[in-house]
Amino acid sequence: MIAKAIRFYKTQDKINFFCISLSFFIALVIIGLFIINLKNLPNKIPIFYSLSWGDEQLANSSQFIVLPLIIILTAMINLIISWHLHTSQVLLKKIIYISTLLISVLILLTSLRIIYIFV
Repeated sequence: MIAKAIRFYKTQDKINFFCISLSFFIALVIIGLFIINLKNLPNKIPIFYSLSWGDEQLANSSQFIVLPLIIILTAMINLIISWHLHTSQVLLKKIIYISTLLISVLILLTSLRIIYIFV
């Protein structure tokens, strides 16, 4: 597995590899923070900030895992899209990878905000 990662690293642009790797690492960090702080979290936590104030924003703490899954799904979809692009479309590929990293960082900040409300 490590050999495949090294081979992938050598064939990819360094920015692309960095953005995708960091996105997956951020997903693991969110899962780790959730597991570490699980005992401090209440049964219902505010996840759905787009809904009106009150009980509609609350979800079971187990639904918090949706956030890192969104990161992984976004990274995988963007990775597949970029693989299907022509090799001359380097700028578009970089935009896709950087947007993946930006989405991951925003979800990380949201996750930290949710977790550390209660800690």
